[in-house]
Amino acid sequence: MKKLQQFGFALLMVLVVSAGLVYAQSGIIHTEQGALRMVVPTGGSLDIESGGEIDIELGADLTVTGRAVYVPTDTPPSTTEGAIYWDDSENAMKHYNGSSWTAITAGSGDNTLDNAYDQGGAGSGATITADGGAVTITNTDADAAFVLNLTPTPGSSAASGGLKVDSGANSTEDSIQINNSGTGSDIQGTSSTWGVTKAGVGTFTDVQSATGTFSGALTLTNVGFSNGGQVNNDTNNEIEFIENSEELAFAFTSNTVTLATDTLMDAFDFGVVDDVSGVGTLAFDQVASTITLAANGAGDDLTIRVTGAQDASLHLSSAGQSVDALTIVTTAGGIDITNGGAAGGEDIDIAGTLASVRVTSAESATDAIVLDASLGGVQILASGASAGEDILLTATGSSIGLTSTEASTAAAISIQASGGGIDVDAVDDLILTLVSNAGSDDFRLIQSGANDSSISLEAAGTGNDAIRLQASAGGLDLDGLDDVNIAVSSTAGGDDLNLVQTGGNDSGIILTAAGTGADAISLVASGGGITLNANSNITFATNIAKSSGVITTLNSDNQTEVQSIVFDIEEATMDVDDGTGIKVISIDLNFNSYIVRAFANVSQGCGDAGDTIELIINNTDDLVSPATTLDAAQDQSAAGLLMYTPAGSATVEIGQSTSTNRYIVVGYKDVGDDGSTSANLQGTLVVEYIRF
Repeated sequence: MKKLQQFGFALLMVLVVSAGLVYAQSGIIHTEQGALRMVVPTGGSLDIESGGEIDIELGADLTVTGRAVYVPTDTPPSTTEGAIYWDDSENAMKHYNGSSWTAITAGSGDNTLDNAYDQGGAGSGATITADGGAVTITNTDADAAFVLNLTPTPGSSAASGGLKVDSGANSTEDSIQINNSGTGSDIQGTSSTWGVTKAGVGTFTDVQSATGTFSGALTLTNVGFSNGGQVNNDTNNEIEFIENSEELAFAFTSNTVTLATDTLMDAFDFGVVDDVSGVGTLAFDQVASTITLAANGAGDDLTIRVTGAQDASLHLSSAGQSVDALTIVTTAGGIDITNGGAAGGEDIDIAGTLASVRVTSAESATDAIVLDASLGGVQILASGASAGEDILLTATGSSIGLTSTEASTAAAISIQASGGGIDVDAVDDLILTLVSNAGSDDFRLIQSGANDSSISLEAAGTGNDAIRLQASAGGLDLDGLDDVNIAVSSTAGGDDLNLVQTGGNDSGIILTAAGTGADAISLVASGGGITLNANSNITFATNIAKSSGVITTLNSDNQTEVQSIVFDIEEATMDVDDGTGIKVISIDLNFNSYIVRAFANVSQGCGDAGDTIELIINNTDDLVSPATTLDAAQDQSAAGLLMYTPAGSATVEIGQSTSTNRYIVVGYKDVGDDGSTSANLQGTLVVEYIRF
């Protein structure tokens, strides 16, 4: 009220102070009992103008009845504490409080909150006792201003804060309660770096405890982050992480954490995280799964290991039912399986309990598969196999070699069959070689056991050397406690048993017998003769007995020679025969000799049944007027043999001294003269003879 009293008094003093101009229209100025009184009739006015300041001092109150009008201005008067003017821009009465111009609002009377704060002395109004209800501040203006603005601005580093709430021990209400019906946040931090929305969603740059740990519970439902990330716990037993339109949830059940996602996120990228520890069991989904290391340099290895010197193992197992239930594959490099076990029994075991074990290599190299024991031996066993479940070593298109470098042992390579036999088969050559380094390095085939057993060398070959026993430097010794039989089961002419000593040295073939019987040495030809040919005399120490036939003695110059020629006659050649016959092949013996034997071995016949082939001697190289038919015409539509051997003492003389005998000819006759054949005629013509 002091300010208003001063205001009214100032109006009055305008009238009485001689420093100004007093102008009264129909007014009355008078004094009553020491008081100055100015009366302006209804409808009248009082104007006060002054070129300077008007100072009014009163010893009592100044009373103004009616109204006082200030001329609006945008220019504040001099900054004298207590000065008053009407601000035309803000439409408000303002007074200067000593430091700034402040508006005098309606109903404020002559006091402000700042004045009330110091009413009765500095800081006397700092405490409000709200014993009649809560203090309410209301703002209904359509502006963005705050209803209460706390602005602590200390002049130095004083401990000046903004808002402090102290609730007593008996208080049961919230210290701060916010009921927000608007669209703004409940709390907004400095520069909007943190806040809490009306929905209770808080945004913080950090949450810390003064001691570094939370001794109590920090209860949050959803937590959002400044860059858009969010952590939710709106579902019981589940924590959900959301960022960049991706979502990952951790669901907690008894002793189990389950990862789940609503955005089909199906990959974990550990980035620069190199180590994961404390993992017990990894269980993948029921779909194809992969553990991958994308190496980009040497040494980028993927290692799965069990550490610690304990009775522990690393198990790779599969319950899959396909042929590749467990695979270890390298697309470029190799595979090393190394066993560092130091004790016996700490082995590498590869076992197929109900299936087979296969080791396969597609490399084209001499060591495509290597079984190498650098110190010990190698065993290949089929200990539980049944008949037919064999150990097979097969090389398709290549060889199998068994090599041993062990010295000073008779069993460097041992092949044993403790219950059955040993069968060695070969389509081509079968060579068993002993490279001897010293005397007694023998090659031995031994049949042990005093049973009716044998060592049998059998050959189905058709050559003269179907079975050959040859000693290139030493001798050949055949010993037997019982009979020693060397037999040829002849099925055709030429199936001979030859005992041959080669080399022009003082050597020979010696048949020696210590037997005392009349047949200690017996040369028996049950069907044919016996021929003894020698380059010198043949000496008999005793008489020669024969059961039948003729004994023929040849000159010492006589020796057997052989000529042969292969023939292959085309169909077109056969077709020109008119039934008289054509020559197939011939051998010219243009010297004096005797035929020992001659034969044509037809390996492929030709023509139809009834077409014939024959062996003749002629003085011309054709079939005209043959001198001698060695073997009569035979049906040779199929393979067969024409064979001539002189019987008994009969001989056939050929060569220069006999004009009718020179050519040994094979002839063919198309008897039916059908003019067609089915195949070439193939074979060999052989003539054995003795020159004289």
